[in-house]
Amino acid sequence: MESLTCQPLHRTALGLLNDVISKEAGLKDTGVIDLRVVCADSECYSDISSIGPSNHGAKHIVCAAQRAFS
Repeated sequence: MESLTCQPLHRTALGLLNDVISKEAGLKDTGVIDLRVVCADSECYSDISSIGPSNHGAKHIVCAAQRAFS
């Protein structure tokens, strides 16, 4: 089985889902933390999971959450 990062159809579907989430959040005036932006470098991802954060990535996520909610 191919990983999610290797399947263009999955990436397209995920992109569409992210667009819907962003649009709905905007309509409801709710903030969204875009993890694609927050975790932009490869060091942000775990060696054992292509979608899970590393310690480095987790720190980026926490900082983004603190900025969003303070």
